[in-house]
Amino acid sequence: MKTECTTDGPIKTDDLHHLREGEIFVDSESGQKFRVRKTALPQQSIGGPHGVGDPNDRSLRRLEADVLIPDRMNERVQKVECRESLEGLTRCLKKEGSLIGMRKCQKELERFNDPWFRQKITDEYIKERAEYRRTGKNVMERRWEDYCDYKKKRGDWIDLGDQMAGVQWCDLCKVQISSKVLLNMHENGKRHHKRVMERDAMLALAARSVFISGLNPEIAVTESEISNALSCFGKVERVHLDIKSGKYVIVEFDEEFSAHKAIFEDKVRIGRQVVPVRARSINFDQCKANSKIHVIDTDKLINEINGSTTFAGQVDTLLKLYCLSDVEVEERTNCTQMLAVAFSNYFSSDVHVRIFGSSLTSLGTKDSDIDASLFFNVPLTEATCAGDLARNKYILLTCDITALRGRKVCAEEYARLSEADRVRLLNKIVNDIRKRGTALVTGQYPILDARCPLVRLIVNRKHTMDLSVDNYLGYAKSNWLRSIVHCDSSQLIRKFLVSFRFWAHINELLKVDERQRSHFNAYILNLLCVIYLQLYNYIPPLQRAQKEVVVNGWRIDFVVDHVDLSCLTLEKLFKDFFIWFVQLKLKDTILCPYLGNTVSFDQFQQLYPDSSVRSVFKLAHLNIQDPLEWSHNVSMLVSEKYISAMRRQMMFALSRTKIVPDSFLAVLQEICDIGAAEKSSLDYTLEIHVGDYQADQCMNAVNHIFVNILAFLPAVEPFGKRPRLDDTLNELYRVYLTKRRTWVGRRQKRRQIMREYSALLNNPIALEGAVTQQINQTSAETSLCFKTYVKQKASECSLKFVLINGSPMEFNSLIHFLQHFIPAHLSKLLSSPFDVPME
Repeated sequence: MKTECTTDGPIKTDDLHHLREGEIFVDSESGQKFRVRKTALPQQSIGGPHGVGDPNDRSLRRLEADVLIPDRMNERVQKVECRESLEGLTRCLKKEGSLIGMRKCQKELERFNDPWFRQKITDEYIKERAEYRRTGKNVMERRWEDYCDYKKKRGDWIDLGDQMAGVQWCDLCKVQISSKVLLNMHENGKRHHKRVMERDAMLALAARSVFISGLNPEIAVTESEISNALSCFGKVERVHLDIKSGKYVIVEFDEEFSAHKAIFEDKVRIGRQVVPVRARSINFDQCKANSKIHVIDTDKLINEINGSTTFAGQVDTLLKLYCLSDVEVEERTNCTQMLAVAFSNYFSSDVHVRIFGSSLTSLGTKDSDIDASLFFNVPLTEATCAGDLARNKYILLTCDITALRGRKVCAEEYARLSEADRVRLLNKIVNDIRKRGTALVTGQYPILDARCPLVRLIVNRKHTMDLSVDNYLGYAKSNWLRSIVHCDSSQLIRKFLVSFRFWAHINELLKVDERQRSHFNAYILNLLCVIYLQLYNYIPPLQRAQKEVVVNGWRIDFVVDHVDLSCLTLEKLFKDFFIWFVQLKLKDTILCPYLGNTVSFDQFQQLYPDSSVRSVFKLAHLNIQDPLEWSHNVSMLVSEKYISAMRRQMMFALSRTKIVPDSFLAVLQEICDIGAAEKSSLDYTLEIHVGDYQADQCMNAVNHIFVNILAFLPAVEPFGKRPRLDDTLNELYRVYLTKRRTWVGRRQKRRQIMREYSALLNNPIALEGAVTQQINQTSAETSLCFKTYVKQKASECSLKFVLINGSPMEFNSLIHFLQHFIPAHLSKLLSSPFDVPME
């Protein structure tokens, strides 16, 4: 049996451990019903007439004894008991200093340490708490009740009711206004007017947009196909396709009338699908809560790049429009200086704020945030203890913020806090700066679970700043990247890094996944480029300086020699870099910028025998060692999905560069108007030396590869011998049609089948056929029709492929695959018998 207390006294009940929260319990003796309530608080904190505690209880919880009551004591001492003494203490500390002044002013602080004064404040707190537990109302609610009783006795309650009845609510700004007069003033304010303009703009966008759902995710649909399908209703301005599941799309027209026509049509055909068209609905409050500021308009930027005709000219245009200018960098530096001046009211005079990250490396873009860190004159790890007079964690985190302005925080006190507590105190100070208006900051909040805890805030209402504390490692890494970028007199390295980042941005590789942090970031992309340049000896590995500098156990000193890469071209650099990453073996491979090489995991353990590196470094799908902090894998969170997407987009880019080699736009996206380059995409010749075999034997082998292995469909037209003026030249041809992309994703399927069916290891032809069967079940549909010619001159045979119908980009992707696949299996088929299909 378990005894519980109610308003009528203790009752005998059964054990409630088997009951759940909210269940109804019936007492077996009295028949009275009770609702089960479970809590971690003691009985005296949840009992009483209102369920907020026992009024007669005088026990104190640890939070009340260690935080709430000392806070009240501190407030009473500052505002009532020792106001004049504390003012003298502040003047003494400013005149004598924090160390000597505290020794001279100890008598004025004895009041705080007086036990009788503490007992007095404790009794007042317990009395106020007992009154709250007895009535269920706090001080302000009880005063309001007394005021209402006073107005009732005077007979003025009707006027008060009319006044309260006039309370208004602004649904747009989500604020409560006390009267209609104040509501009119609020509606004429700048903030309300700004939200009205934003809402009207969003509603206008929704009016000229349509929502299309019900797309089949197994059928590949591109944005260009959707735009062409809906262009019959009017000019399409933008298409937002669901990149995750591909089940819906949002289409924005340039006119509202075009959207109304599409909605009136009710259904539209996109490729082979007929899907419904509905009006687009937008929730303004939800959009404002989840919206992010995108400064860069990629479509407009690509249009500007299109004005240049060469690869180098397009990249130069990109740098002018995409990167931060000197004026914008200076503006960001001024923001940090403004914060440093505001922080000087709370920290000692040697505090300063430094900017690092992309704004320092000259690789910053117009949409990048500001990375900054708070520093003292010495690293906090080297700050010596200030003795017994230094304030501890509880005093700094619980005291009133005005006390920090009276007695500033020194480096020795700040060093005693943990990294998370430093950020908590910093966030508290930033909040006071926002309230006092000493710096234009808004929306600050701490991020304590980050690898380096920080405070995220908005400066000047347009710059997002990540403010960390004593981040010497981050500052050193940015300096190293800046030195690498500026070591090249031709600026080729800067152009390469910036253009590759823009390429990743266009292909949505930098987009943050909503469910997991598995995306690339700018630092990972920069290190990939640097490692590639080191592997091909374009730049040397990381070199140490003569003077050793150690921070947090890691050396951060370095020196970078000057190089001249004017002999290289950007188009060759992109092509070789893409080929290198596509062919790179990622499993059990670690990229080390410090060594300037790639090493296996066994070699990594031999190179770094220290347990602080070996045990902390975590292997992932992509492993890139930090150049200064050796135990950190900077690409640890990048998922296999994004790595595969990057490799796939690189292969597509390589295929497009074969069509238009001297164009950066061809690297970025598929060019619709290929013009004169179309001829090269429709006609491709592959030279294969087959020895003494005849053209018909070679044609049969190729046909076996296409039909039996890759599951291509042969055309109805049979192949024949075409007459030529030169009788020594024999030429045969066939027409093939492919409905599935059976040449995409074969490597992963092949490895899976080899693990499950080891018997196929000795039969590569059967293995490739099994791979095709697996891919046919999940591969996206396509339509590609092409001719295959077999030419023979003397003992040499060559294959020629001509596109008849389909996407040139898909055709180039297929040719790139056939370049390696046909030579790997053609010789085996020619040397062994196989079934020839009947015509």
